Amino acid sequence: MPSMSRPLYETILTGVPPDKSGIVNNKITRLSNNKSIFHLVKDAGGQSCAAAYHWISELYNTSPFDYINHCYQEDDKKPIQYGRFYFEDDYPDSHLFVDAEMLRKKHGPDFLYIHPMGLDYVGHKYGRDSREYRTKVIETDIILSNFIPKWMDEGYDIIVTSDHGMNKDGNHCGNSGEERSVPLFYFG
Repeated sequence: MPSMSRPLYETILTGVPPDKSGIVNNKITRLSNNKSIFHLVKDAGGQSCAAAYHWISELYNTSPFDYINHCYQEDDKKPIQYGRFYFEDDYPDSHLFVDAEMLRKKHGPDFLYIHPMGLDYVGHKYGRDSREYRTKVIETDIILSNFIPKWMDEGYDIIVTSDHGMNKDGNHCGNSGEERSVPLFYFG
């Protein structure tokens, strides 16, 4: 708790719960004080890439985010050495996965983080029980089905999960099962 995005990004990527991280709502804009998976990969001599919403950059690379200067990041000193960060919630997932694949092909990362917002955006706009939401789930499934076999063939392990669920009204922040239950798939 809370089932808000920025606090849960921090929890997923560091293992630190919001009450300990201090990232307790979406308005807290600062670098994390905790060691993330990006830091761990870098400390082990590996390389990380991310195709993600700009909040990921704000938590682990550069805060505050400046969309002119921070959308494309290449810096070996940063926890995420190579990143493509978007800032519009409706940035197409299809484009984001292509961004991620280009990062993967160019840099061959040890860890690649992909963070689409399509389901969240459509869920807020139309609610979880809408035709639009179900259609977006199918679109996301199709996108993943085009990439997962290729990534597995190239030796990657893949985890698919979410930071929160969505209620029928298009909200999340509460403690209902529909807001707290998320998928977790592992391929590898």
